[in-house]
Amino acid sequence: MRKLLLLVPLILMLSTVFGLTLPITVDSSSNEAILNEISSLGLDIEDSLSNGNKVTISCSDETINDAQICVEDGYCEYNDDFLNSENYSLNNCIDRVSELEQISFRSVRGAQPYSYDANNLEDICIIFGDSAQSIGYVLNENILDSYSNHGNLANYIALDYSDLSYKQKCNELYNSAIEYQTASGNDFWLCLGNGPACNPQTYVNENSMVFRESSDFIISESEWISTNELLIEEIENPITLNVKLYIQEYPDIDFGNIYPVGATFVIDWTGSTPEGVALGQPASPSDPTFINSTITSAEPTQTLDLPFFYTDQDGNSFSKEYPISLGSEEMIHVELYSSVDKIKPGEYTTFTLIGDSFGNGDLSYEFDAGQRKNYNGELIDVAGSFQCKEFSREGGIFDQCILSNAIYEGIPAIDKPCGCDTEAGAKSIYDGQRTETIEDSKFEIFIPVTYDSKDSCGENRDCEVSLTVTSSTGLSTTKELTLELPEMETCDLFSNSEEDGTNQSAFVGFVEDGTISCYCEFGYKPVIDTSSSLPGSNSAKKCIKDVVKTEEVIEQTPVIPSPTIPKTSNPSPYVPPAPANPNQYSSSQALESESDSNLALIFVIVILLGLLIVGGFELYEKKKTGSFVNPFAKFMKKSPKSLSNNKDSKTISPIQRFITQARTAGESNDTIRQNLKNSGWPEEEINKYL
Repeated sequence: MRKLLLLVPLILMLSTVFGLTLPITVDSSSNEAILNEISSLGLDIEDSLSNGNKVTISCSDETINDAQICVEDGYCEYNDDFLNSENYSLNNCIDRVSELEQISFRSVRGAQPYSYDANNLEDICIIFGDSAQSIGYVLNENILDSYSNHGNLANYIALDYSDLSYKQKCNELYNSAIEYQTASGNDFWLCLGNGPACNPQTYVNENSMVFRESSDFIISESEWISTNELLIEEIENPITLNVKLYIQEYPDIDFGNIYPVGATFVIDWTGSTPEGVALGQPASPSDPTFINSTITSAEPTQTLDLPFFYTDQDGNSFSKEYPISLGSEEMIHVELYSSVDKIKPGEYTTFTLIGDSFGNGDLSYEFDAGQRKNYNGELIDVAGSFQCKEFSREGGIFDQCILSNAIYEGIPAIDKPCGCDTEAGAKSIYDGQRTETIEDSKFEIFIPVTYDSKDSCGENRDCEVSLTVTSSTGLSTTKELTLELPEMETCDLFSNSEEDGTNQSAFVGFVEDGTISCYCEFGYKPVIDTSSSLPGSNSAKKCIKDVVKTEEVIEQTPVIPSPTIPKTSNPSPYVPPAPANPNQYSSSQALESESDSNLALIFVIVILLGLLIVGGFELYEKKKTGSFVNPFAKFMKKSPKSLSNNKDSKTISPIQRFITQARTAGESNDTIRQNLKNSGWPEEEINKYL
């Protein structure tokens, strides 16, 4: 991005920075011999360069300040005296063929030096030259073909010469030249130059021309002996980058690598270490840790390397690159938030609407809360044509409009939901829809919406909320989100009452997902709400009053249902209702008072009968023995523990039963206490059992 990157005089320095400050210049394009020498000392120069490490390289001979000279200071050693005498340089210190070097072979093609290292050997036809010439030549097949037509050899060259191999042609030409010399007494020579008198010219004789196969050559191995060495000191790059790229107006929004025109682009490296790291320039303590600039035009995406620099207290300079990919385009930024994830009928859900064109035109928006149950009007038939008749709204406002001014969905039909797009009209079809023009390039609006029932958004209970923002320049962006209405009945815990037939009758209390019951207060019972239950799902239930016929039962003991302890802590288990009288549940329960009186009467009668029997027995013993007998003497000698009274376990208070079951479900004492208090139980009764 040209104009975006104008924010970076810093980016004038985006060329590759190797992070090396060397007395001897070394980079990735340096001589291979130097790089190999550095590698032999245990340093991966490419890795060091990419990491921006500080590397100092010097020569063991302090008088040498050039890496090339330092590395090339030495000699090439062979097991051949002639090759050693040639004093080959470092670059030419390769395995060679001694005999070829001695006769200094050259190619007849341009008389260029011919290399005969061990990796460049081939079968060749060669001519050594005569004693007056020390220069030899390679005779390629083209040269051999050209001399086959030589007039002096016409009577000696085989007729099938052209069909011979390279080796056969070499030997045939040699043999023909020797036969010609023998027969004519004249030398046969090859013209291998363009100078006067065909200079140079090489004569064919008995020892001068031969075909040699590469396998016949004797290889002399080379070894470079250095007289100096490179000395390397490496300091690890201390820079650790923590770079953040964002839009100043919306720092928490991820725009990817495409940013809006008109926005303020920020490069922030505040978290980078050590302190003093700077972008695009040598670092100093006063350098900032972020830069920003306005994006002024749309640009295609491009990849750049941001160079960061740091200088330590010893004066060592380091650098490190940070790759980024940036592009820009004109766009409208739109955000849509909801105050809840799941909607609770009857309660307000607040939507936050945000739109920003970053100065690129005024904005308008269309908002739809997804409500499809309550609408503003219906299509009617007026003299054979469709019109929209709105319902009365707040303040008695309503409108009736022709079809061309009506808002509706799909094909018009009688009784179909609609609204009027007029000055007096609703300008929308359903409750929760809103259209507005904002004479500004940005806005933030809060819209409260209520959903009065579980099916307010349709049978699937998913509310498809959308926000479309359009600029005066024609740009448009839509944001969508889906909110869920409850899958099951919801009800307030311990709801006092609900009137059948009202809309709210389906929304009594609270039911946790996965359960099927409302927890109802004493005097109310949960019943299946067939109108609200979904097929194939758990039944929704509501609380209705449990009516008792007073003519049949004068005083009815409260029936405390066994609490159902949910698997999770929300909602809390059923809390038994507090009695109207705090002393209602004493050790002698009202339900057992009558039966206890009958038992007492029977007990008294049995005691009296026992006393009469014992008295008669004592009188009989008195007459017989002259003294009374104590029939309980044995028992009186036993431990008092055997006579201890057992507690009556038949009567357990409902509050005690609830505490036991709640603790089994994992509830804490604090939670149990609060639930009992909320249900109206007095503090002293709670303390008694808790």
